[in-house]
Amino acid sequence: SYGETRALLMTGIATGGKLLKDHLDIEGHNKAIDVMIDIAQNIENFSEKDIREIHEITLVKPYQVDAKTLN
Repeated sequence: SYGETRALLMTGIATGGKLLKDHLDIEGHNKAIDVMIDIAQNIENFSEKDIREIHEITLVKPYQVDAKTLN
């Protein structure tokens, strides 16, 4: 819930019965939002590298997928 999410981000304390993965997901998303705000305020162009960094921050458990890119 919104309240549980806020409590976790403010105190770092998990609330009853939730999976650790859920809490790690919340923290990852919060960090990714901070990075996106920083990028938006300080960089004129948003690069593939920036997107990959945000993706890595958001993920709790990394995984490998072959991707086709222009570069």
